[in-house]
Amino acid sequence: MGITRTGNRTARTLACVLGTGALLAPVPASAAAAPTLGIASPNLVFLQGHNTIALSSTEPRVRWSVADADGHPAASGTAVLDRRHGVIDVSALGPGYYRLRATATTAGTSTTRDTAFAVLTPVPDGALNPASPFGVNTHFAGRSWDIGYEKPLLDTIARIGFGHLRESMEWNSVEKTRNVYTVPAAYQDILVTAKHKGITPMLIAAYHNPFYDGNKTPSSTTGLNAFARFESQWLAHFRKLGVTQDIETYNEYYGGFNTGTCGATPACQYRLIKPAYTVTKKENPDANVVVDVNSRPEWHVPLFQQGGLSAMDTVNTHIYACKDGPEGVVDAKIATLRQNVRKYNQGKDKPIWMTETGCTTTPSAGGDEAKQADYVIRAETLALAAGVGQVYLYDLLDDGTDPNDKEQNFGLLRKARDGVAAPAPKPGLAAQAVLIRMLSGLRPSGRDTLAASSYSYRFGAGPDATRVLWSTGTDRATVTASGPVRLTDRFGRARTLIPSGGRLTLSLDRHPVFLTGPVQSVTPG
Repeated sequence: MGITRTGNRTARTLACVLGTGALLAPVPASAAAAPTLGIASPNLVFLQGHNTIALSSTEPRVRWSVADADGHPAASGTAVLDRRHGVIDVSALGPGYYRLRATATTAGTSTTRDTAFAVLTPVPDGALNPASPFGVNTHFAGRSWDIGYEKPLLDTIARIGFGHLRESMEWNSVEKTRNVYTVPAAYQDILVTAKHKGITPMLIAAYHNPFYDGNKTPSSTTGLNAFARFESQWLAHFRKLGVTQDIETYNEYYGGFNTGTCGATPACQYRLIKPAYTVTKKENPDANVVVDVNSRPEWHVPLFQQGGLSAMDTVNTHIYACKDGPEGVVDAKIATLRQNVRKYNQGKDKPIWMTETGCTTTPSAGGDEAKQADYVIRAETLALAAGVGQVYLYDLLDDGTDPNDKEQNFGLLRKARDGVAAPAPKPGLAAQAVLIRMLSGLRPSGRDTLAASSYSYRFGAGPDATRVLWSTGTDRATVTASGPVRLTDRFGRARTLIPSGGRLTLSLDRHPVFLTGPVQSVTPG
């Protein structure tokens, strides 16, 4: 997304005949100034329909080209600008992920802008409601609280189809006067606007406050009771506005966010969550209190043994498995967690959510944009098939612009750069949107038996069923069907396949695909 300048220095000869008839020597001219060029659209995630990308430039014409996710040319042309403003019409492009290059040239000097955009099919009816299993982590509290900036991000969340977002304003920003709880109006507007769009926020109560325990994670009785009051009041504020009933008690207590003197142990976590649950439920009886119990049994089993399950309505875990793949990790950890919930809850289940999973696009940390796109579908499919009620991707927007910093690059959107007004989508954003569209309203209904390295999960039943298929190697699957079937790739590009003799063969690799239609069976190829 940088600027490319090209051109050659020219020379100009100025002849001036003086009274003596002398001729002045040639005077070299300065290189022509590079033209300005900006991609001005506030959002680069589009729903199919009439879509344009806004341009601004000092040049009257801007050349542009679009390539699809595979690098194949998709469209090109020249935009004609009027009074320095113009548009690129991308209405003819079908669903997919695209890369755009625009170039303005004057006197042999050019300015080029590169960005990406996504075209999505309409959001399914019913996707934007509390029953959705799909959510995303946001960091609105850490940014400007400017609704003019945040509204396009909320629009993007809605266009992707997320029914939930996970958000936190820290304790020390809410209780600035002892026992007085204040939510800034601008921040409140963001979450109220989200709810109006059909996106239900889940709040996080965290972390510390200078009035208690030296501004560390609370561990004293006074600090723990103060935290409980904060959690209850933080939820009550938005509950009264009709925004949410979901509240998470702390975040990753077992990790680096815990600075308390009690220490990072299951016993210390229980001391925190028990009073928080008691106070929150007393003042908000319909609250859904969520607790991250850690996917590792060595943590959550001692927590459950102490009675931890009595201090939560929903069991929560965070699972990251991008580097080596989510298979055998997400599904296995959820299965173990569910088994232990039943063991320490008199044989009964509790809802299990996974409020963080994701894949950094930092190569040095084992990730890249293509891997993220695959991970989004594979990890979330595994979680839903294992019975997870809600899964939240981490996260919406990159936290920074350093490509070598792992923590800055988990976003589905890149940070806006010079010359490009909107955050640009990564391929993972398109993949997430496709997953939501393909599985909206469907419940997991089983897995087809394939080769050990292949996966085929069914959602729904009968002719409305959708299968999600992939392989961690390269495999084949035989599909038996009573008529044409539809195969959709991770970017939403679909094609119809006609069985021969009621059968067809699919090649599977690490890139997931979706299969719909009158499929009777999927077996090893």
